Amino acid sequence: MPQDIASATGASTDPPLRLLLLTTSYPVAGQSVSGAFVERLANALAEQVRVTVLTPDAATPPERRPRSALTLTTFRYAPRRHQRLAHGPGGIPAALRAGWRQRLLVLPFLLAMFAATWRHASQHQAILANWSVCGLIAGIVGRLQRRPVVTVMRGEDVARLAGSALFRAIARACLRQSRSVVTVSDAMAEQLRSFDPAHADKVRMIANGVSDDFLAVPEVDTAATPLRLLYVGSLIPRKSVVTLVEAMCRLSEDVLLTIVGEGSEAAALVARSVAAGLDRRVRFLPFHPSDQIASLLADAHALVLPSLSEGRPNVVIEALAAGRPAIVSDIPGSRELVGDDQRGLRFPAGDAAALADCIDRLRDPTLRRRLGNHGRQFIHEQGLSWTAAAREYRRLFEPTERC
Repeated sequence: MPQDIASATGASTDPPLRLLLLTTSYPVAGQSVSGAFVERLANALAEQVRVTVLTPDAATPPERRPRSALTLTTFRYAPRRHQRLAHGPGGIPAALRAGWRQRLLVLPFLLAMFAATWRHASQHQAILANWSVCGLIAGIVGRLQRRPVVTVMRGEDVARLAGSALFRAIARACLRQSRSVVTVSDAMAEQLRSFDPAHADKVRMIANGVSDDFLAVPEVDTAATPLRLLYVGSLIPRKSVVTLVEAMCRLSEDVLLTIVGEGSEAAALVARSVAAGLDRRVRFLPFHPSDQIASLLADAHALVLPSLSEGRPNVVIEALAAGRPAIVSDIPGSRELVGDDQRGLRFPAGDAAALADCIDRLRDPTLRRRLGNHGRQFIHEQGLSWTAAAREYRRLFEPTERC
């Protein structure tokens, strides 16, 4: 049975739309940071429509939350201690790489998701599915129950199209069965349109937003030394944090790095840092709740994201909103955000020497100030707020929206 974790009646008159938001990542337990950006979107949507979030149960008991404008419900797919497919660092793809026991859970997971989606869809007017696997399940349920479905395809969904026949089949099914398919970057939208021209008119780009607490981060003392760098994210191969550690080996003592995150590569990264004599300059912290990231950025001069693959990384949007330049690998989603030395610096993915050169450039306080100011200005000019994003999603379910 689903477990209702939090619900509220909301306003005295019901919103015109009852929306089921299906996602495999959502912060359901304790200090979990899984799907924090989905939670922010859900909260913004709940200001406009009635929202029920449906997500997998976790290995730890769900946290009972304060009353809010949305309902959060989980579905069980295994004995609780074995429910480790979702909500971990790197999400389901990382969990599947962890071992055969995790892969045995895929079928019961999909069946439980289908059953829960079927049950809840009958009580809602529309479904918003995050990630392609959710879009596949929602699309089947939506077609059978005559509910409009919008699927959001994020970085991994689109990045895997070239190398995975399974992901290509799932993507085609999502495009065929969904009213609209949303991406979070222009580059992904163009890739999807080229992938399936017959359904290109269904593809929309809706940028993720940013919370006001990042815009309120005060300016950092750009002349202060040492140079303080920040990484926030999963410690998994795709994030290529090892490139950042190797770059630190090339830099002098006046550069400090804080790495915030957890994942399969954590132990190896700590060991490499100690072996290289970086233990006094590289600090490792566990995942922090999303509402603490702004304070971490407040203490940093710049953010570094050395990923090999991304969608349109929220942590970079948050850094720009905080007035902090971002050093990113030269991949499409990150490139859209930092521009050409406009709001940050780029380096070839996996190139530790080039990353070290970028960090050296940021020793210049004038450059840091210019990039940081342009980043915050970009956020304002683009109108990147969760309220604006939720408004765009709401429009996709209006009867007049042609997809």
